[in-house]
Amino acid sequence: MGILKLLGKSNSKSANVLHVVVFAAALALGREFVEPNIRAQQVESGLLELPIYRALQQYEPESYKRVVAAIEEGTAKQWPQERTWAVTRPILGEVAAKRLPHASDPVLVRFAEHLINATTLLHAKEGTACFSYVNPAPGEAVDFTTLLGREVANHELNLVAEVVTSAAGTSRTPVADADVAADMETVLGKLLQKYTQEELLGLQNLQAPNLDKKKYCLIISDLYRESVALAEPNNSRLLRYLMQGQ
Repeated sequence: MGILKLLGKSNSKSANVLHVVVFAAALALGREFVEPNIRAQQVESGLLELPIYRALQQYEPESYKRVVAAIEEGTAKQWPQERTWAVTRPILGEVAAKRLPHASDPVLVRFAEHLINATTLLHAKEGTACFSYVNPAPGEAVDFTTLLGREVANHELNLVAEVVTSAAGTSRTPVADADVAADMETVLGKLLQKYTQEELLGLQNLQAPNLDKKKYCLIISDLYRESVALAEPNNSRLLRYLMQGQ
């Protein structure tokens, strides 16, 4: 949205991808967490071995209950892993979207660095998995654990746990446009050295039939790379701005 404002264009609902991109992305459960032979009574003890679910249980109990209920239902009905994943992924995404704007500065920077790494890895693969990672469709279940590798996928889950924990009990005032105008202009200038104004404006219409999904992924990655590269605390302030709801 900040880019669109600087380019003199009005905001649109779809343009809000620029401030929710990092957390509604694919927060994988990983295959080992939803094995079909897990019995319902073992679900909770298995989940609580992972930091993300301990954090949910403590700070987001309603979301935690939804995850447990979804996995129990999937186990009882012998759903494929992908279907269970499709149900649980949005729950983690909702929590992360709510908590990221209130997380600590170091956590914001680490999360953005992870996003850059993940999108770079996915962009190098065939197809449009990177676009799906940034903008998961409702009910979509892509095996990002396989695409990213177990280490990166587990790191992502641990980062979400850090986000939830660091934001606990904290309510930060939204960052104002004026507070980041100069930094946004700096980042925009860097992006315009690599992309056209039309390509940047194309981010506001993700349903466009001619949208270059591979290039979209590059732009998002570069957006966060240039934001992280700013001096502290400007980098975390801009990241908070990009991640907050408007």
